[in-house]
Amino acid sequence: VYAFVLMPNHIHIIWQQNKLNGKETPQGSFLKYTAHEFLKKLKLSGQSKMYEVNAANKKHELWHRDSLSIEIYSKAVAIQKLKYIHFNPVSGKWQLSKDDLDYHFSSAKFYERGIDNFGFLTNLYTVFDGFNILVVLLCRIVSCATNQGGELCATNQGNDLRYNWN
Repeated sequence: VYAFVLMPNHIHIIWQQNKLNGKETPQGSFLKYTAHEFLKKLKLSGQSKMYEVNAANKKHELWHRDSLSIEIYSKAVAIQKLKYIHFNPVSGKWQLSKDDLDYHFSSAKFYERGIDNFGFLTNLYTVFDGFNILVVLLCRIVSCATNQGGELCATNQGNDLRYNWN
């Protein structure tokens, strides 16, 4: 993982898959793995029913089907995508923080101040040689509005992003 930002209803992530997972695309592999991991936690907390769907091939749906995946093919594109995702929490309608560096659920501090609060980040600039193709992925969480008439709301409480269903 090179960069990320967790938002109330979506995630931005710049990452690279080290090897193929069978015939799955990198995006498909990421969505499948994270959905299974989130579902485990939702079942433990008794909230998995909110994501139940009536489909022949699955019982739950956590990600919207229109997740956007963009390949990064140059350093210029990498810089543009990095800036875009890091400024997302402070732009437009979100206003989740006054400064992009103050938003805890982001890799912005890693790039601006060299602070790695998460322990899993790799610097994008040290690995990008023009031959690597990285992936920027935007995934939107399926909200209760889709399934049961509620809405996912996130509140930033210190260093903890809490999701509440209304």
